[in-house]
Amino acid sequence: KNLLMNIISNEMQKRLAVLLLVAAVSALRGVSPDRAGLYAPSSTWACLDGSAKLRWNQINDEFCDCKDASDEPGTSACPDGQFYCHNKGYLPLTLPSSRVDDGLCDCCDGSDEVNGCANTCEEMGREWREQQEREKLMRKEGYQKRQELIASGKATRTELTAQAQTLEAAVEQHRAEETARKAVKDEAEAPEKQAKDEFDAVWNAQVEKEEAERNQKIFQSLDRNSDGVINTEDLTQETAFDSDGDGQVSVEEVTALLDQDGDGTLGETEESVSFDGFKEKLLPDLPEALKNLEGASIKPDYTEEIQALISAASAARDEHRKAADTLRASERELNEVKKKLDIDAGPHDEWAAMVHECVELRDREYRYELCLFEKASQESLNGGRATSLGTWKDWTGSPDRHSEMLYGDGERCWNGPSRSARVSVRCGLENKLISVAEPNRCEYAFVLESPAACTAGPHDEL
Repeated sequence: KNLLMNIISNEMQKRLAVLLLVAAVSALRGVSPDRAGLYAPSSTWACLDGSAKLRWNQINDEFCDCKDASDEPGTSACPDGQFYCHNKGYLPLTLPSSRVDDGLCDCCDGSDEVNGCANTCEEMGREWREQQEREKLMRKEGYQKRQELIASGKATRTELTAQAQTLEAAVEQHRAEETARKAVKDEAEAPEKQAKDEFDAVWNAQVEKEEAERNQKIFQSLDRNSDGVINTEDLTQETAFDSDGDGQVSVEEVTALLDQDGDGTLGETEESVSFDGFKEKLLPDLPEALKNLEGASIKPDYTEEIQALISAASAARDEHRKAADTLRASERELNEVKKKLDIDAGPHDEWAAMVHECVELRDREYRYELCLFEKASQESLNGGRATSLGTWKDWTGSPDRHSEMLYGDGERCWNGPSRSARVSVRCGLENKLISVAEPNRCEYAFVLESPAACTAGPHDEL
């Protein structure tokens, strides 16, 4: 019996010693629970970096003895020290030692100020827990919506894939039709071109002949003495050269026509011109009244046979143009579908159903618009055109790649870079643009809430 009592007594003494140690450490101001074992009371105590050995009563004595500040966890004596707020009922907090006993209450339990502060931890803890519960419920609902978006996104991708396959077949069909129509067009245009070329060659030869005859007649009309050359005497007799309108043609007026080097006088080679010189030097600048001594012939219509060839070729060109337009339209539609399929719409296609969906935010000056996977823009509320802040580039988040979007290559700032926008995505019950800022010149920061960002994870355990 006595032996049993001794065993019980020894065990109780050990437990009491442990409780006293815990109480002593807990009473040591500014020490966190995970470091409590490093501050076991004893006659001597070593700095945690081993830089010095101290008496126990030198801990928290308002004098910095250790190089690592470990001897002053509860005072501001060491400039690089840290103070631990227990904040029971709320969240613990670690402060720099400079904020200890500075007259401002930083810990909700008031432990950082020896003169005491009101303990608000219970109230703050209650509010925090309520907020966490709301956050948890919101994330839960958002996660459910995300699952719906995933299902919708996969359906969208399946639909787009089917569209792409249908359009690829249509493109091949339209390409074959365009090729066939082009062959018909080329076949119809060959005789049309040959017939028109032959007709036009005959007509052009006639025009050239008539023009030569007309030029000869103009030359002869100016060569008043029919000596085969035109000189100042001939030209002064033609009233069409009366440039100043005084009713007479002066030597000075006709000299300007013959003066090829522009020196105001007529050299030996400039005093007269032959027919060839007339065509080269005078004919281009003659008054229209002289050029139109005889009206030019009017080109006749093509023959009925050629008109029939033109009509057939024109119909073939129209059919080919329609086929080419249809082919281009189907190719554009296929490219648009492929672009959507190529978009990284999240690891589970949670964003796929929202491609090109737009959200906006207005502040005091601007209206901001974000069209998902397409573009970002800014527009003044006072009017004017929208300014491009960038087009879709890629996901750029880290470590979660799908936590941030990049829109780049927007309009260039005056004497600056091209505008760009980074969009941080976070969990929300609807697609909503929360804020827009410009932390750096021409670099915009958007915050977007969306159920697509409500992923399952540690937050569900709050």
